[in-house]
Amino acid sequence: MMASLERLRRLFSRKEKFIPINELLSYRTEQGSVYIQVMPEKEIDNVLVEFTDGLRELAKIVSQNESIKKITANSWIVAEHPAVMERFGFTVTGEIKEDLKQKHFRGEKRPVWGAYMSREEFINMYLN
Repeated sequence: MMASLERLRRLFSRKEKFIPINELLSYRTEQGSVYIQVMPEKEIDNVLVEFTDGLRELAKIVSQNESIKKITANSWIVAEHPAVMERFGFTVTGEIKEDLKQKHFRGEKRPVWGAYMSREEFINMYLN
């Protein structure tokens, strides 16, 4: 497990500066926002449990960093499962702008949608 996580850590560190939280979830910070990402190439039996655990860990990080105002997810996963993201407390905003897709999702053929949650909502939902 650790070797796999280390490999993913290096991959995400090089590409988009994502920091792994657990086997499934990683994040990066930029301009007052946290961007979450589900890690690729990983089969996990309890995806929703692992995702929830990752969000709880992330809430600890967010609570210690006052500059973070928003938690954001941009992914084809949001596009394919918007109701799941809403169940996790996110507001789904629909398809992201083309320039953002080209910058971060070049080559992705599936639609990429965005979702977000405010810092306060996120901490209340996952830290308390």
